[in-house]
Amino acid sequence: MKLTALLFLVAFMQVSAGVYSQTVKLNENNSGLEKVFNEIRKQTGYNFLYNNRLLKNTQPVNIKVNGEELKTVLDRVFENQPLS
Repeated sequence: MKLTALLFLVAFMQVSAGVYSQTVKLNENNSGLEKVFNEIRKQTGYNFLYNNRLLKNTQPVNIKVNGEELKTVLDRVFENQPLS
């Protein structure tokens, strides 16, 4: 019993948790938010829920990123937009 407990203890100590953030690569010029959302969805698997009427009031997006974190990319996409 003690040997089993020791083996479990050693096995659990070898387990390490790593946090891997989603990275995104985009190169969009004068693209609508819907196109940007679709590209992010393809790369990360995240789905976006939005109302098409709200996207009519948005401005085209110019963004070029290579391997940046998803949160940083979304902050840049929503910069100067009437959405949050």
